[in-house]
Amino acid sequence: MFTDTHTHLAEPPLAGRLPEILAEAAAAGVTRFFVPSARRADWPAVSALADARIVPAFGIHPWFAAEEGGTDDWQALEELLRRHPQAMLGETGLDYLHTADETQRQRQRECLSAQLDLASRHRRPVLLHNVRAGADLLHLLRQHGIRRGIVHAFSGSMEEARLFAAQGMKIGIGVLVLNPNAKKARRAAAELPLSALVLETDSPFMAKDAANTPARFAPLPKPSAPCAAFLLPSWLPLPKAMWRNCWMRRIFRVVPKSLNCACLREIPAECGWSPLCRPRGHRQ
Repeated sequence: MFTDTHTHLAEPPLAGRLPEILAEAAAAGVTRFFVPSARRADWPAVSALADARIVPAFGIHPWFAAEEGGTDDWQALEELLRRHPQAMLGETGLDYLHTADETQRQRQRECLSAQLDLASRHRRPVLLHNVRAGADLLHLLRQHGIRRGIVHAFSGSMEEARLFAAQGMKIGIGVLVLNPNAKKARRAAAELPLSALVLETDSPFMAKDAANTPARFAPLPKPSAPCAAFLLPSWLPLPKAMWRNCWMRRIFRVVPKSLNCACLREIPAECGWSPLCRPRGHRQ
């Protein structure tokens, strides 16, 4: 069983046929989904999807930092985090490729900082977008004491990947590793320990031929795949390792007292969760 750690199920290409999408994903072995939002307008639809299989994430993407991120947005975001104690914060982050102006970059940093403050106060992991902004992103993560989350669609250097992993972040890899020209992503997938990796599709994006879906986990590395030998030393440990890396205990450092247990009922017993959805040894 796999978790797609980054899929935009609330986007129209997927939301319009969600039962079919989820059935196809299940047939490919994908049974759990982390669903981020990009702007405030997305939050109601993502909120409505939350259930035992779907973990929502609420945030403001750096592409929308210039037009969103006022006080009322942060108040609404905080209320959503209270209503969804299983939710993550994201998609947020920094994107310097599409923003060359330093004033706009500073606005991104301010927007991200406000969200990391909420993540810290509510003890939530973050789903991070990072394009050519690794140094500033790491600085803000350290500044706010954020040590749980995922750097999705990773495309940076091995040095950068190791720094994020040392900060407690998982490295998201997906269909990009099937592109022979994506040398940095392929090297990260090949050389990082399995404990640092999670899988994602970033659906419905990242596919040129048609709308991407969580079922596209099927072409990811298997013994018959052209890049399998390059990508991983063995296919066999992958499903167990990827499922283990996505256990909520590893994403959430502490279980909120008000956690909606429905989102955790399908997690295997060996992950360390009791029937009451508390990690063993956790005291309320």
